[in-house]
Amino acid sequence: MKEIEVKILNIDIANIEAKIKQLGGKKIADDFLIDRVFDTPEGTLKHTKSLLRLRTNGTTSFLTFKNNASIQNGIRTTDEYETAVDNADIMHTILTSLGYEQIRYREKKRISYMLGNVRIEIDEYPTIPPYIELEGTEENIPHTVTQLGFTMQETVPWTVTELLTHYKQDEDYQAFSGNK
Repeated sequence: MKEIEVKILNIDIANIEAKIKQLGGKKIADDFLIDRVFDTPEGTLKHTKSLLRLRTNGTTSFLTFKNNASIQNGIRTTDEYETAVDNADIMHTILTSLGYEQIRYREKKRISYMLGNVRIEIDEYPTIPPYIELEGTEENIPHTVTQLGFTMQETVPWTVTELLTHYKQDEDYQAFSGNK
């Protein structure tokens, strides 16, 4: 599966939500997410620009592997493989038993909308301004960016790690709660 996305930084959440609703967007989720990222002690995944993530939203967990990222026309495309996990604690134990180490812990608040065929995620981390992530196709993302009152020149094709680096924040630990 391909993940195709852009981000728009430093947004006003209330204004964006009002605009999405005005355009007919439907709210589909309001979550508190915990992401744990794993790698080998040698950093094999980081060196190959791959990601192995265990994400939990309190009731549901997913194991995700991402690789083969590319950027064209300012839009990031990544191969993404994801599956539901019944028990995040057991999956954490399996990963560490296989030799992976948890290298990253991040908490974020996320409000999700669907506007046509584009998924719009409003994300908040504790140390940076909120932003939106638009996921769709290379054809419909630019249209949705314009609908929301932005231009493609105002978007970035960054990963969250690149975003946190941009704001000079800790890319490996982000928490509202103080957990790890």
